[in-house]
Amino acid sequence: MALGAAASFPGRAEQFRSVELVLDNVELGEAARLGGYFYQLYLNIPSAKGKAGRFRSIHIGTLGSFKINAAMHHGGAQVQLRYPIRRRLAGALERELGMISVSFVRVDGERSPKGELIHMGEVRMEVSTDDGD
Repeated sequence: MALGAAASFPGRAEQFRSVELVLDNVELGEAARLGGYFYQLYLNIPSAKGKAGRFRSIHIGTLGSFKINAAMHHGGAQVQLRYPIRRRLAGALERELGMISVSFVRVDGERSPKGELIHMGEVRMEVSTDDGD
């Protein structure tokens, strides 16, 4: 993702039935544990009209301390979060796979912590031939 160069799905794009954004090894910083903030996650897809520098941003979910704490409680220290991407977007993803990026837009509450809050080992997109919808 976000290599800045053209790329495509391996093989025929029609064979893939589901797409997910995966956040691996997600951890909370010490100041982040009490909450008071969250992030809106957006998938940025290049414009279908081919205009350079134009992206369409699609909201795919939220991320905050509650979600990470819940995942830690159920899955241990190595937290992996998955965000399914609707099948109707697969065609858009097919065109410019290497130009896709993800934005994390912070939304603060009344008493939000300062500094680094969330750490991630990897952000990636996974495609599958399984029907995830």
